Amino acid sequence: MLSDLSDIDREIDAILGISATKEALAPILRDYHGIARRIAESDTQELAGLEQLVRQHLGMVRQWSGDETVSRYLRREREALERLRALLGSRLRKSRAELHHGRYEANANNANEALTQETPLQASTDSETPFEMPYGMPQQPQHPNAASGMRNSEVQRAEFLPTLDTIVEHYRAKGLVGEESTCIVQTLGAIHLMNFGIESLSGSGKTHMADMLIELLPEGAVYRMGLSSNTAEMYDAEQINRCSIIYIPELQKAMRTTNPNPIMVEVLKSITEGKDATRKVRDQNAGVNRQYTITAGKGVIFTLAIENDFRYDAELSRRVFVLYTDVSEEQTERVLRYKAARRHAAPLERQAANYHGESMLKAHIAQCMDMRFSYENPFADRIAESVPRTIRARSYADYLFGLIEASAKFHHKSRLVEKDALFISLEDVHEVYAHYWKQFVMGLLRVPLLGEQALAAFEPGLPMEAQEAYERMKGPSSSPSPAYSFHLVKNTLEGLAAAGMLEKDDQESRRPLYVKAKELPLEPNIDWQQCFRAGAAYMYATYPQIAEKWLGMQAGFLKTIGLIQNE
Repeated sequence: MLSDLSDIDREIDAILGISATKEALAPILRDYHGIARRIAESDTQELAGLEQLVRQHLGMVRQWSGDETVSRYLRREREALERLRALLGSRLRKSRAELHHGRYEANANNANEALTQETPLQASTDSETPFEMPYGMPQQPQHPNAASGMRNSEVQRAEFLPTLDTIVEHYRAKGLVGEESTCIVQTLGAIHLMNFGIESLSGSGKTHMADMLIELLPEGAVYRMGLSSNTAEMYDAEQINRCSIIYIPELQKAMRTTNPNPIMVEVLKSITEGKDATRKVRDQNAGVNRQYTITAGKGVIFTLAIENDFRYDAELSRRVFVLYTDVSEEQTERVLRYKAARRHAAPLERQAANYHGESMLKAHIAQCMDMRFSYENPFADRIAESVPRTIRARSYADYLFGLIEASAKFHHKSRLVEKDALFISLEDVHEVYAHYWKQFVMGLLRVPLLGEQALAAFEPGLPMEAQEAYERMKGPSSSPSPAYSFHLVKNTLEGLAAAGMLEKDDQESRRPLYVKAKELPLEPNIDWQQCFRAGAAYMYATYPQIAEKWLGMQAGFLKTIGLIQNE
């Protein structure tokens, strides 16, 4: 059996890597179908549903009519094929664990010994380190099956294992172009009831993106706050308390730039600090004062156009993190091409027909929002070491840690949970760094939306006035960038000077010179191999009974990023 399992693992690797042609793919599917059926017959308890999974893909083969259809099918079904590979990999590794029983005792001593080695982590059964992972992939949470009375739709939801790519697929199906990282981060932030805003230029799609997020959240979970009287929201306290998230489509209107709403400012400051907001409001009809309380524990989401002169309250600005939309010319080109494609109905109809996961993704997000865990992050020390040292980092680092926890919660079905503690996997850290690090650094250092483009316009040691920087940023006169006005560029340079990215020669001059002081640390200072080793050492020292299980659940991802070698 072991030989067959090794073959099947390689076959599925081939399925996910080869060019999508009917002739190449169909034989491979048939081959691993036969092997998988024999495995299922020999271990019905663990792999009872395997044959049905494979038959599902074989059924699609018969319907294929060309390369385009195959490609679309592979994109849509990649997650299911990955699950199948993980399931087979689990059986393969467990078989090897049985053959080598007793060789891999989990304890802090051999983990620390492995950490001192300078060679890459090995997955070979010849190695004596605890990182060889012969013990298999994790046991997934046990869900009732159809035989126990669960309906097919419930079985599908129970077995639904979304990834971050599932989130991106949903937004694309709803019409979002680009912005993959931002849509992932905003969804994770909402799941974890975090406080954040989407800031950008007017018309850049920030409200469209936020509205798609709100539609993805459970019905009744969001209170939409708009322009109103000073006390309106306090009268709505009962309705707000039934919601998990307060959504403010245009923060500058709700907060009133020209005539600030003092009650609303204080309410948002209290809620974003995690405190109840209590106010006494005069009931004019009854002629009495009434006390209203908006309870803590809610997330706050807002959008803001940066052209407005709105300025955050200093305390509020420390209690929210900011996401920027993509204002590049390349993104504009992508959006225009998409809008042109919308005038051709057939491709969009096919795209809509190929997306079927909305209801399951919504149900999964609703479940995540209702779940409460304590979190164990074995990589926390290495994460802290990577954060740029500023006073603001003392509070802003919480957003980085919070999104890593949100990733673990989103993937909770494939994470280790022990006694209500959810254990962070390296994948959670790696993916949040991939999708959020740049925005994290910009928010931490208070770099404005156009800060990266402005810094790119400066040559080392060469001072420039704002006008020259503006000319460089907007590009040649034949094709100037419409995103950049002089006023916006000047404000960006002032923001960069305040952030310490630019030096300003004369604070009082009407035409000061700016010179680049430092580069943005847009690449995280983190060694993933060392981060993983440190996390593993912590687990073996602190949780020796479950350390191997925690490691085994990460085998697939560790292979993907090259921290362990393929078998």
